[in-house]
Amino acid sequence: MESEYIISLDMKGIHDYIFGTSKLREIRGASVLLDRLNREMPMNELGNGRYGQQGRYWDSIVLGGGNIKVLFKDKSIAEKFKIFLKDNFRKNAPGSKISIALSQKNGDSEEQWLKRIERELQREKSLYKEQNHIVTSAYFKTCMACGLYPAEHPDTRMGETRYICESCHKKVNASDEYRNMEIYGKLSETRADLNIPKEFSEIGKASEPEGYLGFVYADANRMGEYLAKIETFEDLKNFSSEIHKGTLNAAVSAINNWFKDDRLPLQVILAGGDDLILVLPADKAMDVAIDFCDSFNRNLSSHEISTSAAIVICHDSLPIKNVLNVAESLLKNAKAESRNNGGGTYLDFIVTSGSALDDPILKRKKELMIKDRGTHHLTKRP
Repeated sequence: MESEYIISLDMKGIHDYIFGTSKLREIRGASVLLDRLNREMPMNELGNGRYGQQGRYWDSIVLGGGNIKVLFKDKSIAEKFKIFLKDNFRKNAPGSKISIALSQKNGDSEEQWLKRIERELQREKSLYKEQNHIVTSAYFKTCMACGLYPAEHPDTRMGETRYICESCHKKVNASDEYRNMEIYGKLSETRADLNIPKEFSEIGKASEPEGYLGFVYADANRMGEYLAKIETFEDLKNFSSEIHKGTLNAAVSAINNWFKDDRLPLQVILAGGDDLILVLPADKAMDVAIDFCDSFNRNLSSHEISTSAAIVICHDSLPIKNVLNVAESLLKNAKAESRNNGGGTYLDFIVTSGSALDDPILKRKKELMIKDRGTHHLTKRP
């Protein structure tokens, strides 16, 4: 196929969408929807015959991890798929934020075109206008789950009636379909009856001592540098596939190594591209994180790619969005340490029994650094 056009989609604020509420059901439902929207639905649409034969009129490069790239021969077919993507996200994931760019080859080499595609997509992302939502009115009730949108649906599944918006309604309905996610499909291959918790408190109850969660957030180091070196679409397709499989297989391997029963007291929130977000019993968090990083590094050893991770151990009653913010700060610190030391895997972690979570890096600078004839650190983390 002589490719002349490409549709590129990038999802902004994935974490904001997934962690729109602190309820496990809605968070899991958001994960299910994103897995479906990034992987299953685009392939089903492309394979329905309306876009012609694969390899002759279109070909997929990247599907997953909040990123979609599909090559097309004709502009009209590309524009049709662009409309589908917009409508699909608007209908099935209201509240999600996406940027889509249609780029023409214009005689460039594939390497030149790839670089221009990223510039055009970044321009689309910079032009994205945040939607403002009216959250107070005498005529409607706001969503009792996220508090962002007008309530449209009654929800009685928690034993009491909540009035929730269309976005949270979609997430709740999708929550029970977690077995359709790619990672749970792999985990169910070694378990007779895959059964995961409905509340974060159930995960905390499986910990020793009880009542504590481990929040693991892993992300590959220096991924932008590796992507910038890719010169052809075929290389990008193969590289993206290897990264996705490397993350997925490493996550499944680590979980299977430390959880042997059918019942899994954990929640895989995100496992796509080079990202993993996992909530599990606190006493297993460090072992699983180390196991995942080791396995990921082995899987991607041919590319000399490593990953770093953050681990937050805290009460299971803390708002999960606050835990995410702390994990993001720790991960940024771990990846900076890796970058400053020429690569390799670094882990940063915090154990807290408090009810509030301050920025751990600022807290360390204030409490765990002594400036007396030089700077002395009282911790070696990461």
